[in-house]
Amino acid sequence: MVYGKDNFTYQGEYEWWRKKCSKPIAMHPQTRLFVEMMLKNMADHGNNECLHRSRAIKIYDKAERIYKKSVDSIKKDRKERESFIITIPNTRITVTI
Repeated sequence: MVYGKDNFTYQGEYEWWRKKCSKPIAMHPQTRLFVEMMLKNMADHGNNECLHRSRAIKIYDKAERIYKKSVDSIKKDRKERESFIITIPNTRITVTI
């Protein structure tokens, strides 16, 4: 992550992440989704409360459920398409795999 010292904001970190992810990166899609969700949470709330173990586990579990559900539907269409988009419900967050 980029640390902006005196100019640090969670929103700025999230925007940096979104810009970085606009190009291909070598990261497992489920991990990428989890990082996306964590940074989005921090940006939305303006703090890092989601880093508390119990909260992070809930977000990780949600990312895992979303990813697995998407993978199951992808397996059916795999022969027809080369890339897939996972969208997190109730957000504008999408991850292309």
